[in-house]
Amino acid sequence: MWTLDFQIMKKYLVSILLCLSFTSLASSLEDNYNAAQAAYEKGDFNKAGDLFAKVAKELEKSDKQQAALFWGNAGIAKRDAKNYQDAISFFEKTVNLGKKLPVDQVTPFYQELVINYGNLGQSANQIDAIDRLLKKVNPKGNDLALVEASRGDAYRKLELYASAVSSYKKALHK
Repeated sequence: MWTLDFQIMKKYLVSILLCLSFTSLASSLEDNYNAAQAAYEKGDFNKAGDLFAKVAKELEKSDKQQAALFWGNAGIAKRDAKNYQDAISFFEKTVNLGKKLPVDQVTPFYQELVINYGNLGQSANQIDAIDRLLKKVNPKGNDLALVEASRGDAYRKLELYASAVSSYKKALHK
């Protein structure tokens, strides 16, 4: 009889501890999020990026789509800190985790990849990001013209002039 009561009590205590740990986790996420927002507003973009990344890493365990958006926030903060390599890393996580996100939510992160690869002078990676953007999104009109012009610029930097001209022509005809 005593063992049965102890087993019931043990299950009850485990349940309470699990609830407390989830509450603690939620509190930790909220604290990190609030601290990230405050750091961003103060202009401490590197710190904000690190804190947004902490939130994203925790969320990956339970909600990959929400985590993708927080990786994106971390990338934006790192970009604003001119830490382009970290920004790219976070944007890559965003597009990889955000495959089920609506196109309008993930498109800006593909665009960020294109811009940040360009900021680092990594034209080949920039072209790859443009190709992935075009596979995910079907831009039209001026949006397509901008994408093709960006691709043309990247090809030109790589001295691939025929490809650059082809992209520029596509930009003009869209």
